[in-house]
Amino acid sequence: GADHWMLVCEFMPGGSLYDHMYRSRRNKKPITWKFKVRVLLDVARAMVYLHSNMPSKAPVAHLDLKPANILLSTSSAKVADFGLSRGGQKTTGGEAVQSTFEYMAPEMYTGEGVGTAADLYSFGIIMWELLAQKRPLVGFPKEVCRQQHNAALVMLLHWVATDDLRPER
Repeated sequence: GADHWMLVCEFMPGGSLYDHMYRSRRNKKPITWKFKVRVLLDVARAMVYLHSNMPSKAPVAHLDLKPANILLSTSSAKVADFGLSRGGQKTTGGEAVQSTFEYMAPEMYTGEGVGTAADLYSFGIIMWELLAQKRPLVGFPKEVCRQQHNAALVMLLHWVATDDLRPER
């Protein structure tokens, strides 16, 4: 007969990092430095594992790393949602990868070929967001974002990609 696959996941009672930061923050204590460091270390360890040769004898790029895809338990954070993941150090390019604009590395937008460096870019945005406790790109540029949020994000990504504003890979 046909093989049937099932993915069994650990229950993460803390919900997502996004929910913890934005949806369930009313009337709660501030997010502590200890919590921030624990989450960032757990995500960094997950990226080290994925980007090594451990999971599939080739590096795996997540390509959709964002707070909504970081799940929390009482003692740890885990990376979830591998729907856009790709194996190999870098793809050949030619097609843009659809992801969440605020966390997308410029090469994902331009279709240059993506790899593990795109996850590091996303991790940097998450780190800034968690430490600053602000959503990325909110208010940039304000007048355009109010009317055409997605167009403003595309413009920003285009500027970063074409003006070599992205850090070295």
